This record gives sequence, C-alpha cells and structure tokens, in this order.
Amino acid sequence: MYLIEKISNKIGIKIALLLKLDKDHEEIITYGAFNLFQILLSIFWIIVFGFIFGVLLESVIILFTISLLRKYSGGVHSNSPNRCIVIGTTVSIVLALMVKKILCYLDVKLIIILTAISFLYSYFTILKYAPVDSPAKPIKKIETKNKFKKTSILILNISIISIIE
Repeated sequence: MYLIEKISNKIGIKIALLLKLDKDHEEIITYGAFNLFQILLSIFWIIVFGFIFGVLLESVIILFTISLLRKYSGGVHSNSPNRCIVIGTTVSIVLALMVKKILCYLDVKLIIILTAISFLYSYFTILKYAPVDSPAKPIKKIETKNKFKKTSILILNISIISIIE
C-alpha cells in the first residue's frame, strides 16, 4: 500500500468514526482524500520541477490544460499512483521545455502550421477514442460517453478560440 493510500485510509476512518458514518461513506471519504492528495502531489512536483528547469509558468499552464481535457476525455491509466505522478510530471515538464526552448526559435508561420496540425490531430483523437475509460472505472452509459466527448470537443474549441484571441 502506498503512503497516500495509508494516509487516506486513516483520514477516512477517523472522519467516519467522528461523524458516525457507515462503511460506504467511509470509503467515499477515503477515495476523496486519496484523489485530493494525488492532485496536490502532482501539482507540487510539477511546480518543483518547473522551477528547477526554469519553465514554471509553462508547466503549470500545461498541467491545468491537460487536467481539464483529461477529466472528460480520459487517457492513459498507470498501474500505480506514484507512476501516475511521474508520468504527469514528465509530460508537463517536457512539453513546457519544448515550448520555451524550441518554439521560440521557430518561424511564426511554422508555429501556426504546427498548432493547426496539433489541433486537427486532437480533434481526430477525441472523435475516435474519447472518452477513454479504465477497467476499474468503465463508462457504461452511452449518454455519459457522448457528454464526455462533447465536453472534450468544447474544451478544444475554447482552447482554439483562446489562442486566436
């Protein structure tokens, strides 16, 4: 069991005892605590490595962009919480480094072309694959899948509009 899970379990048990909740509510609190700690640790490590590599602002912007889209489109699921944090931190920092260290040397026209290709690829990927579920948390209802797909497209549209503005 991972440290985050141990702490989350203790929090769930203590709150359930304090509020005299049943086992189901205890598990909900434990799950919520686990997710909160996972998110906070992810943000913490991205801030730390963003600062170390001199891409703090870029990495935080990328973190929140990825998080927003991933909420509705799903994505890769790692088999451990620690691996999830490592993958998320690595992706955010590498993309931030690319933005800061590579894109500044490219011609504006090439950046526009690369951005357009990126968005077209994103639309294709969302239309074909989103939302991605996991064996642990499958999306069973077609209505829910359609809602997540539409929300993912909406987020992508808002991203395009914000770049154009």
